Amino acid sequence: MDVVLIIEPETGRPPGGGYVTMADDAAATAAVEAFNERNSFTVAKPEARPSR
Repeated sequence: MDVVLIIEPETGRPPGGGYVTMADDAAATAAVEAFNERNSFTVAKPEARPSR
């Protein structure tokens, strides 16, 4: 798993979003099912895109 937390330069605090790369599709699906709508957070599972 790889996590990227976005930090706002003006405040030094996260705006409430970030990115997580999971090991495989099953792990991503399990994370969405476990955490979506928990504590008022929405978890989305976008499809992977090729690198530029």
